[in-house]
Amino acid sequence: MMPAINFAAIFRAIGFRGAIAIIALIALAVVMWRADAISESRDKLRTALATEEARHAVTRQSVDTLTLEMKRLVEEGEARAERVDKAMQQVAEDTAPLKAEAERIEREGLPADYVEQLQEAGV
Repeated sequence: MMPAINFAAIFRAIGFRGAIAIIALIALAVVMWRADAISESRDKLRTALATEEARHAVTRQSVDTLTLEMKRLVEEGEARAERVDKAMQQVAEDTAPLKAEAERIEREGLPADYVEQLQEAGV
């Protein structure tokens, strides 16, 4: 069987000031242990925050890059559409005389010497 600790004897041996000093040291040790745990938790949170901020920065950069690429592609598509419209207008202008000639031929028919005219033209 373990002998009981006689706190009264210990208190008499170290005195009131000694007991207060021991209690203060124990309290200080507990506070330091707790502060270390809080500091470790804070460091983990700071690391997690820095990681998330880095991820967000990469995401923002990716979104900005994609936005610029989409803008470039849209502008390129609009420029191509303008070129197609101009080409279509040019084709319409170039074919207008041919259409008029085709309509005239449909109305009036081909001249009798049409084949000879083609041969003279080298067609």
